[in-house]
Amino acid sequence: VCARCAKIKQRCDGASPCARCARLGHVCQPQSQSIDTSDLGRPRASRSRGGCLSCKARKKRCDEVRPRCSDCRRLNLPCRWPVSTPSSHASPASEYNSLTLPSQGHGETSFLPLFEDGTFDFAAWLAPDIPPSPSTTNPHLYTDDDRSLFNHYLHIVSRSLSRASDANHNPFLITLLPMAATSEMLTSVILGLSGSHWRRVYPQIWNSALARQGHALSQAYHLLSHPNESPSPLSTCATILLLCLTELYDSTSRIWKWHLKAASALLATGTTLESTPEGSFCVHLFHYLDSMSTISRCKPPLLHPDNNVTSLPPPRSLSSSAITGMEPILLHFLGRVNLLAAHRARRVDDLTEMGFRTAAAKHSCAT
Repeated sequence: VCARCAKIKQRCDGASPCARCARLGHVCQPQSQSIDTSDLGRPRASRSRGGCLSCKARKKRCDEVRPRCSDCRRLNLPCRWPVSTPSSHASPASEYNSLTLPSQGHGETSFLPLFEDGTFDFAAWLAPDIPPSPSTTNPHLYTDDDRSLFNHYLHIVSRSLSRASDANHNPFLITLLPMAATSEMLTSVILGLSGSHWRRVYPQIWNSALARQGHALSQAYHLLSHPNESPSPLSTCATILLLCLTELYDSTSRIWKWHLKAASALLATGTTLESTPEGSFCVHLFHYLDSMSTISRCKPPLLHPDNNVTSLPPPRSLSSSAITGMEPILLHFLGRVNLLAAHRARRVDDLTEMGFRTAAAKHSCAT
């Protein structure tokens, strides 16, 4: 046990230096040596005012790596430096909004300006062996914040939403992004969803994300009020479902119920459904959200199993388990359990008790 850990009666791993002293930057001395531990001060931390403006605004320690520090590179933030700070590296303004990509070698880093024309080719990033197609670009990214939010969705949010380990089988990438490339409304709700996920770590981005989310909400409301003007009902349905996910990220909002009911009404019409990856994506995502919401609402699913919406055969290119992480029959059983729970809550006398037991026996036989 080292002298410092022994003085504060802290567990010590016995290493030299021990893990605690190494982590906190203390001078680690063995306890056997007669050293006055009160004289052992913490090594003076080096302080510098040469950090980038982005790290200073977020009150984060900057490693001062130019032209882009590690923190800005990790969060895909514009890395700007004070004009008066001397630098031995050339830092043209065109490199401030560049995106860092790992090169083939492990010792070098290349800086490529991917967002010069307002579009982002994510096919080469996600799957380098897949050639880019016209559907892999999005022309609805107008600002640096839009591109940062879009990049965060590509690499973080889409993977947290899907149970697929491979990006080539993630429906939030292969199905949703081509739809967003042709719909400004769907692009806006994707940016809002990304900002809702990112706001706790990077709160400055939330204003831009909230503006795009409000834009998507107003467009969806207009298309629901004027269904004849909707160019793609499936895009409207996907937008509403992503708005529901955005409200669920908030964890304190109850507006998600309204979005879920709106998607239910849109899917129940049957006019927006096609045996396509886009149609199956909307159906499977709604079925998952509907089934999961029965836990908090303790009410039956909005769409019952006998509805023709839930019987839509999924295309081979889309696996329902990539969204739900489980077989669809388990979601069906979950809906039955919560249906019985809602029925049980309405028991007030012997007659309603008998009705509950009859319904439970009926569901048991059906299972």
